[in-house]
Amino acid sequence: MDEDVDKLECWNRDIFPGGELARIAVTPSMQNRGLARKMMQHGMEALKERGYKSVHFLVNKYNVKAIKCYAVFGYNVVGECHMYDQDFLCYEKELI
Repeated sequence: MDEDVDKLECWNRDIFPGGELARIAVTPSMQNRGLARKMMQHGMEALKERGYKSVHFLVNKYNVKAIKCYAVFGYNVVGECHMYDQDFLCYEKELI
């Protein structure tokens, strides 16, 4: 949990509680094998099992690889913010 991220006004409160997926990374030697997508899928399933209605997270707006990875899941970009000395896109998706 990150209270600062949860407090951002861009999140749709109608699909709360929302869980955050954060700090997902694949070591460079293992990239381009679909591992990030598998981790994201597992994270979304785990959040749903725990009773969350949505998932949200921040992505550095210049991280093209991550943005391409998340596009597969149909996340909505619901805002932008500047936190932790970085510019982020705010991604959100209802867990169905």
